[in-house]
Amino acid sequence: QRAMGIMYAQRYGYLVNSTFRSSSFNVRSTDVDRTLISAESQLSGWFPPAVSPFNDPALMWRPVPVHTVRESTDRLLTAGGACPNFHPLQQNHSSSWQTQTAKAAPPAACQAILNTSECTNGDFLAAISAVVGHSVTVQTIGQLADALVCMRAHNVTLKPIFTSAPVVAQILDLGGWIFYDKFVGTLERQMSSGYLISTLLGSWQTIIKQLKKGAAPRRIQLFSAHDTTVASLLSGLDQQHFGFTALPPYTAAVIMELHVLDDGTPAVWFGVKYTPDDSSFDAVVTNVTIPGCTAYCPLSTLATLLSSVAVTSTSIDQLCGVPANGCDPDPYDDDDQNEPLLTTPTPSKPDSGRVETSAPSGFYASAAALLALAGLGVIVFAVVRCRRISRDTVRYEAVKMQSLQEDSL
Repeated sequence: QRAMGIMYAQRYGYLVNSTFRSSSFNVRSTDVDRTLISAESQLSGWFPPAVSPFNDPALMWRPVPVHTVRESTDRLLTAGGACPNFHPLQQNHSSSWQTQTAKAAPPAACQAILNTSECTNGDFLAAISAVVGHSVTVQTIGQLADALVCMRAHNVTLKPIFTSAPVVAQILDLGGWIFYDKFVGTLERQMSSGYLISTLLGSWQTIIKQLKKGAAPRRIQLFSAHDTTVASLLSGLDQQHFGFTALPPYTAAVIMELHVLDDGTPAVWFGVKYTPDDSSFDAVVTNVTIPGCTAYCPLSTLATLLSSVAVTSTSIDQLCGVPANGCDPDPYDDDDQNEPLLTTPTPSKPDSGRVETSAPSGFYASAAALLALAGLGVIVFAVVRCRRISRDTVRYEAVKMQSLQEDSL
């Protein structure tokens, strides 16, 4: 995450320089230890101090605030997790589960685990169930795939069958499929990402008004969230999630930049980082285009295209079946955003140790990682794998991982 912060700072550093100011830079995280820690880790890359703010050369770190709300009320970033009516909708997907179960599995995967060149996904999963010691179906393969990715990333010694490339590829393929399947459908998209999309659109419209008045908009908004947040946002922006089908990798991100084009039209550029690599922005971020729009999508057109998905805070409460005003407060409503500013923001002088880049033409205020919102720039980045929701889930995760791990002597 620190490398990721350095990469984003190289692209957007001219907007905020290396001195943190809450009026131009805001960070929002879900209320989960790993997302909070990842946010802080990335911020150490954004704001590396030239000198220790604590007058201690051994402590080269600048504290930056990270905001959060209770997970049970966070309908902005939890991808339906705080929406009681979201999970029952999954039963509407039973026909797609049956179809996927009956599909033919790749011959190499069948051969590796069943010693035959022909089998269905159902046959493949039955064989996997026998290995791990509990039932694994199309509906639950995502949990196994999640644990497998986590354990492979941390070099855990696995049972031999889980080192077979064809078997691993098929588990991850099915895991990616079910991962995105949960966000198929208008209601599913509204409940999982509709409030986030609505908040983004409203924020960008507010920023344009602030610029016209000469007020200072926020420049960068970071969201530290989850693989489900990335997947739900991609699905909310495009029903086909721009062709991404694999489980979102570590440091996956959706990047949104608000630009003002030469003719004065506000437009949004979207990029997706779907690799753990943090070498350079241009190398790891892929531009994606909203269906029905262009690479730089006019804000008014974007609002129209996403109107069937975007829902307000009142609407999301109603959809989720929670009391009115049960949603988290507006994450961009604070008292330090109205400082005077020239109509066209003037880049600050480079700071010592900061690698500066020139501003893209017409790019007023920035963007960066997973979900970008306010201040003309938004970055949503994912902290993925090994989700912990309850004591029972923790115990189940332990069982899943033990079933994958090679037996100890």
